[in-house]
Amino acid sequence: EHAALGRRAAIKVLHPERGRNPVNVERFVQEMKVAAKLDGPYRDRVVKIIDHGSCDADPPLLYLVMEYVDGIALNTLLGNMKGGARQRRPMA
Repeated sequence: EHAALGRRAAIKVLHPERGRNPVNVERFVQEMKVAAKLDGPYRDRVVKIIDHGSCDADPPLLYLVMEYVDGIALNTLLGNMKGGARQRRPMA
């Protein structure tokens, strides 16, 4: 639960080993910026960004806080699909 907002949140963290590579850090920062700017008719289909930042460490620990969406984890969903071809499922 997000302490300041009092609601559940999902947190994405850049693994510290990947944080040693400036290219990975730039990609993570770019993802934060793009995700925060998403708008338009499909905005309701994209997880909203709540917060982002970094913690002092070596390398810095970057994180992205997003709204929590209850449901099946993507890795579970993909693991449950049989065969080599992925089945398409409609987006809710």
